[in-house]
Amino acid sequence: MIDFAQALNPYGPHPDVLAAARAAALDRAPEKTSVEARHALAELAGTEPDGIVLGNGASDLLWTCARALVPSGAWLRIAEPTRGEFRAAALACNARVLDWRADPRTGFAIQLEALASTRADVLHLANPNSPTGASVPLAEVARMAARVPKTRIILDESFLSLSDRADESRTPMPDNVVRIRSLTHDHALPGLRLGYLVCAPPLARVILAARSAGAVSAPVQAAAIAAASHADFVADSRRRLFADRDRLMAELRARGLSPLASSTHFFLLPVEHASQATARLAAAGVLVRDCTSFGLPQHIRIAARPGADCAKLLEAL
Repeated sequence: MIDFAQALNPYGPHPDVLAAARAAALDRAPEKTSVEARHALAELAGTEPDGIVLGNGASDLLWTCARALVPSGAWLRIAEPTRGEFRAAALACNARVLDWRADPRTGFAIQLEALASTRADVLHLANPNSPTGASVPLAEVARMAARVPKTRIILDESFLSLSDRADESRTPMPDNVVRIRSLTHDHALPGLRLGYLVCAPPLARVILAARSAGAVSAPVQAAAIAAASHADFVADSRRRLFADRDRLMAELRARGLSPLASSTHFFLLPVEHASQATARLAAAGVLVRDCTSFGLPQHIRIAARPGADCAKLLEAL
């Protein structure tokens, strides 16, 4: 099976990151505050260590943020369609969810004003969005956040470093914004789970209080330290992935299909029936993401891979 469903970096992980995780000491407890990893990630993110919280992947951090920042009965606005982790976590905390859906071709790109103008205690959006691949300049997100200082904004940036907005990663954000990032995707480590968030130190302390001591294992901390020194590897992977994506999309268009524009390495492909298309491709040895669960029953999501793999996808299609 060739996996186009998971939006992981097919050129990863960097050997040093893998070696660091494998060499981590398992015969003693991990460092409780992840201090060395937080310093390394702070340097990568251009912020202070007290504003970094390490986690077992972006999903773990989304659940932690829900526990820490979404009180029972709070009104939550989610920019849909997007992955459902934060919705599930917030509902488990007895939040009241305000549905807001956008055109899959634009994600929330043209609706930041609408998102900011609606009453909510917490706002969740992803930039770039998954599954659409849509994004907006981070400066626009910052301006929107500044207009609603009493609303806590959970900004999922899991795919930022593998997008055409990677250079905006150090854009300053107001103190009501929590930025969640995924080294799992950057270095293709789904079996390890590696993520971190960036926010104002007072907010970081609130989030840390919702976690148990030693919540992040020694292999995860070691991998984070190694990954922080290999931003050049991620940048090179991004360039290669964009070339892979552009070639694949051109081939799809040549076959009469209409892949939607994306700011990252995955994209939506309209089909007649997503579940049927997914099953047929799986039978041919190709995995894609059925987007029915996102409320998009006529779209599949395809993540770019190197050319040899794409040939099998094209043949299956």
